[in-house]
Amino acid sequence: MARRWALLITVLIACLGLPTAAFAGAPPLQLVAEPGAGNAPFLAMINGARHSVELTMYELYDTQIEHALAVAEKRGVDVQVLLNGGYYSEHESENAAAYAYLRSHGVQVRYTPSYFALTHQKTLTIVI
Repeated sequence: MARRWALLITVLIACLGLPTAAFAGAPPLQLVAEPGAGNAPFLAMINGARHSVELTMYELYDTQIEHALAVAEKRGVDVQVLLNGGYYSEHESENAAAYAYLRSHGVQVRYTPSYFALTHQKTLTIVI
């Protein structure tokens, strides 16, 4: 099964015109199923980032994740966080503490635009 996925990924990369050599040392793709996995896989990904971390989050209240984002920023990783701004940007208190913490540690953090009723998204993109 793993060989099939590797072949499929190689074919997709070739179709996109990307050099396959650039992905030769990349770690294998991994599915993280929640809630069983906890935050350990996400902490590992953030701690392993060398270039960038982009997080879009409905509610961010995990202080370990917040700390990992701040540490990544401090070591030179480009960290950008987008937090739900509340119902039509009524800045929910759920994200206020995370926003303040990340901002005070130099992380680029913003609330979602007011033209969205809310952003119920949870996306973590890491460039290692």
